[in-house]
Amino acid sequence: MSVSYASLPALVRETAERELTRKQLDVFKLHCAGCSYARISTMLMIGVSTVKGHLHAAHLHLEKAGVVRTDFRAYSMREEAA
Repeated sequence: MSVSYASLPALVRETAERELTRKQLDVFKLHCAGCSYARISTMLMIGVSTVKGHLHAAHLHLEKAGVVRTDFRAYSMREEAA
């Protein structure tokens, strides 16, 4: 089951918009929308391996910032501060 980018907690979206390059953010948003690597590749006119590279880099940035888990499938975020 995919989650939309808009449904991610504000902390994750703000961190993504601050830490990721434009292309990484574009790939991340499409990935969150449930697009396959091939679909993202076609939509952004880049290679599948480039999509994987951007997504991997995005995940590393977000993991380093502490807003996503390492497994990267569930997008299980830590609780936002109240």
